[in-house]
Amino acid sequence: HTRFRNVTGVQTCALPIYKNSLSSFMEATDYKVPAIHGPGNTAQRILYVRNQVLRKGNFDAISPSAKTKWTNVLSHNYHDCVGLRHVMVSLAEMYNIRRSSKK
Repeated sequence: HTRFRNVTGVQTCALPIYKNSLSSFMEATDYKVPAIHGPGNTAQRILYVRNQVLRKGNFDAISPSAKTKWTNVLSHNYHDCVGLRHVMVSLAEMYNIRRSSKK
């Protein structure tokens, strides 16, 4: 049985409804994102890298720390893409199970 909360706020199982965010839906469908790549740090990392590029003139000249932050941004985006796919597949499976049981 796939756990999922409907985007309309209507509960589809006995789990609490969280805010409608990708991270909430990934959590509801048991997609695990490493904490370092989860929500909360990405905007700060992008701003840090942007400021370094503006100061230094190009990406190759930025600090190793800034390049690590950029790598973390890319990893965060990877999990957003793969996690979204996981959520959509889980939703499709749940829909097919519910639809089949109504026949």
